[in-house]
Amino acid sequence: ADGCQDLKGGALASKVHAYVMHGDPTVRSLLTDIMRVTFQPLLQMIIAWATEGELADPFQEFFVMQDKNATDDQFWAWRYSLSPHMIPSFIP
Repeated sequence: ADGCQDLKGGALASKVHAYVMHGDPTVRSLLTDIMRVTFQPLLQMIIAWATEGELADPFQEFFVMQDKNATDDQFWAWRYSLSPHMIPSFIP
């Protein structure tokens, strides 16, 4: 789809989600399938981070960024931060 070629992660999922809202049922069905495939890696990252405390994001696709240089006393203040442009638009 137009405008998706340079996107990844949550930004790509947001763009595909916008196209899912298309009025044509055939187009909507196709894009819903694409949306499921696009969101699968993000969903796996969310589950691993929420249930195991593991943040594995080698391609910087996740909307949570990790600063591995943060010291123990800075852990809660600086260890994790949000990348707003990577938060999927359908996550409130």
